[in-house]
Amino acid sequence: MYHYDRYKSSDACPVCGNEVPASDLFCERCGMRIYTHLPQEESKVDTQLNLDHPKASGSMIHPSDARHSLSILSEMPELNTEAASCDSSLKADYPDIDRLINDFRERVFDDLNDILDGDFKDREIFETLGTDFIEERRFGLDKCTEAAKRIFNIGVILSWGPLHPERRQEMIDAYARAVADAFELVLYLGIEYKKFKDPDTLGENNGNGVLYLSYELLDPEKSPFRVMDTITHELRHQYQHEAIRGLHKVSEDVVKEWITADQIYNGYAPCCYNPWGYNYNPLEIDARYAGETVVRNVSHDLFNAKSTKSMNVINKQQLRARLVQEGYSGALLEKTTDDLLKLDGKAAEMLHSWLDNGIKPEFDDIEGLNSRLLREHYQMKEPAIILSYGMLMNNPVQNSRRLKSVLFREQRPYK
Repeated sequence: MYHYDRYKSSDACPVCGNEVPASDLFCERCGMRIYTHLPQEESKVDTQLNLDHPKASGSMIHPSDARHSLSILSEMPELNTEAASCDSSLKADYPDIDRLINDFRERVFDDLNDILDGDFKDREIFETLGTDFIEERRFGLDKCTEAAKRIFNIGVILSWGPLHPERRQEMIDAYARAVADAFELVLYLGIEYKKFKDPDTLGENNGNGVLYLSYELLDPEKSPFRVMDTITHELRHQYQHEAIRGLHKVSEDVVKEWITADQIYNGYAPCCYNPWGYNYNPLEIDARYAGETVVRNVSHDLFNAKSTKSMNVINKQQLRARLVQEGYSGALLEKTTDDLLKLDGKAAEMLHSWLDNGIKPEFDDIEGLNSRLLREHYQMKEPAIILSYGMLMNNPVQNSRRLKSVLFREQRPYK
């Protein structure tokens, strides 16, 4: 390890041995950054740092330090001579070094071919992939699913109709942007609502980057699953258009399939005259698969979540009626109903137990808060205790501070 005496006026560079004054940050000979030399106020050190590293932040470590040193070191004749000598020595000691490297490369390819399946077992195909693997047909769907589950949670799904139209439109816009990001679209220009001639048509895309949606999709009676399906379906068409133009790395057979499908695409001719015109056109099959896969994934996770099974049997009107009994009314009634329906996990189970079985919500101390304290000291109602528990389970530290702050503002000093 390199040791440094802070009381010495200079220090030897650990690379070339040149004496470097304690006031300098770099060795004048090789350019090595001397990290044990600290910048001094109003000294030439600051000037040197600024001149040599105009983009440096002033911190003791900066990426440009390494580039600066390497650049100077590479220009030193003695180092170049030493490097050439090492290269010659390596080739002299291992005359078949090139063959050994190639043999290692061959073994790597063989091992990978044993692991990979499908088309990648063909070595020639694999070698053409380079560093990037080819995108397959499931590309982007996992991210679409994640976005759908985040935006269209169980509370939103169960209260989709009563939601304010602007709120529904905000979620539609948010999901469309998330899908565009998931498919890594080169061109996405947003949503444009229009009225289609065919009332059953809810969306359209022609590859120009615009997601055309029907006003019908904003209807409160339309299912949020229909929204997920339509947006994913239409933006998948945008992805297909871009893949045909070579903007995405899709396997050659899929590109040929989509090009041919685009040429014979016809949504008006009867299937008996054009079997691949519309319903069974590969572009439509792929887009339907994308949209329905997202819906299926979201439903699968919901149906297999214990808390969601409990929430599925909770009727919003039943919940509102119970809240009215608890003294809720007006805007607070609506907000509390919506917030309770959005709960998941153990908080949702607690709500279910209270609503159906009359079991009082109870929970032990979480960051200084517990159900008994909230009920007896702060006179919180049961629904508020359930919501507080949901907040504490989601983010104990941050939300406990928020709750304590609210109680303080309401002149209920926290003890």
